[in-house]
Amino acid sequence: MATSEIPSENSSEKASMTNPSKPNPCDDSSSQYHLHPSYNPGALLVSKIFIGLEQMKDDWLPPSFSTPNDPRVCKLKKSLYGLKQASRQWFSKLSTSLLQFGFTQGKSDSFLFIKKTENSFIALLIYVDDVIVASTNVELISVVRNFLHKSFTIRDLGELKYILGIEVARSAKGIVLCQRKYALDILQDSGFLDAN
Repeated sequence: MATSEIPSENSSEKASMTNPSKPNPCDDSSSQYHLHPSYNPGALLVSKIFIGLEQMKDDWLPPSFSTPNDPRVCKLKKSLYGLKQASRQWFSKLSTSLLQFGFTQGKSDSFLFIKKTENSFIALLIYVDDVIVASTNVELISVVRNFLHKSFTIRDLGELKYILGIEVARSAKGIVLCQRKYALDILQDSGFLDAN
């Protein structure tokens, strides 16, 4: 929902979201996925990782960028955000770093990295250039963050609240994933938000 679409105090959408007579799907255990309760509620965060990568092959600006009086050309020395090979190189460097640090790459999901110790567990899930971190140990997150910070510029975005249309909430039972906002957006777009 864009800023201009935020419902007003009297909006029917806001009323449907806050009306206790209408059940909240996030409260229905059949529509939830609970993660293990031992996961520390403060141990979930998202980081954006930006890096300049070395070019794997020579890459030049196209001839259309030349000027009539200047015969020089421009060779790119690092992969730029947005180039086709930048994502592949970014993931290759990140995954190599994580594997060297002792993470195991998922077999069915190559974007999932897991590290287990005797007393703790940490999982990193990569989506484009976002990293979702979940752990049973807050100190382990700090150790991994410091390790990655040596090779990458990391921006900590804090606790994970919303990603890819999924709301993330914490309860005494654990972490709850819910698509309530996504469902409300679909109803709003189709004009059925006020339907019974």
